[in-house]
Amino acid sequence: PLDPIRADVVDFPYEPGEYRDDGRDYAAYKNKHSLVIAVYLKYYGKRLPAFIPYMLNNTARKLKACGIGLEVLYFGESRIFKSPGGTNLGQLNSRELATLYKKADFGMVASMSNISLVPYEMHASGLPVIEFSDGTYTRFLPGDSAILTKITETDVADKILDVLNNPEKLEKMHQSAMNAMKPLSWKNTGKQFYSILQAAAGHGMDM
Repeated sequence: PLDPIRADVVDFPYEPGEYRDDGRDYAAYKNKHSLVIAVYLKYYGKRLPAFIPYMLNNTARKLKACGIGLEVLYFGESRIFKSPGGTNLGQLNSRELATLYKKADFGMVASMSNISLVPYEMHASGLPVIEFSDGTYTRFLPGDSAILTKITETDVADKILDVLNNPEKLEKMHQSAMNAMKPLSWKNTGKQFYSILQAAAGHGMDM
C-alpha cells in the first residue's frame, strides 16, 4: 500500500534584526489631526493597484469631513507607476523602509493572494497595520494583531476613527503581533527546512 500523503510546513520568516520598534506612543493617536499612511502597492501580484488609490482618496475625504487630514505614501512599485491622490516613493531599501515606517501612523498591505514580508516589517517597527478581512493575513498572523477592514472606504475610515478614539486597541494589536512573531526568523525557518530534508532522506525519498 502507498504511504499516506505527507505535507510539511515551515513558518513564514522575517529578519527581526532589520526593523526596530523605538517605542511608538499609541496614546498620542487620540490627539492626531493629520495622518500619514504607508501603502505597499504592486501593479503585479494582486495587490489591488487600481482600487486602493481610489478607495483611499474617498477615505481621505471622509476623514477630512471629521477634521483629519490623510497623506498617502505608496511604495513597492517603480516610480513611473502613477498613484492618484498620493505620492509614489518607488522601490525602497531596508534603511529607507525603516525611516518610512517610523514616519507613518498606519501601514496598509493588501495581502489578497499571499502575504509578504511587509506587514511583518511594519509590525516589528511598531507601525499599526491595516489589512483586508477578505485577504490572507489571518492565515499567517492573528486577526487581533491588525486593523481588519472590508474593502470599502467607509469601513477603512470608520476603523481608523475608532482606533484614534480608542488608541489602547493599537497597543493590544502590537502586543498580539509581537507575540506571534517572537519565534520567527530566517534561521529558525532554515532549521525547519533542514529537518524536512533529513526526514525525507531517512524515508528513502529522492533529495
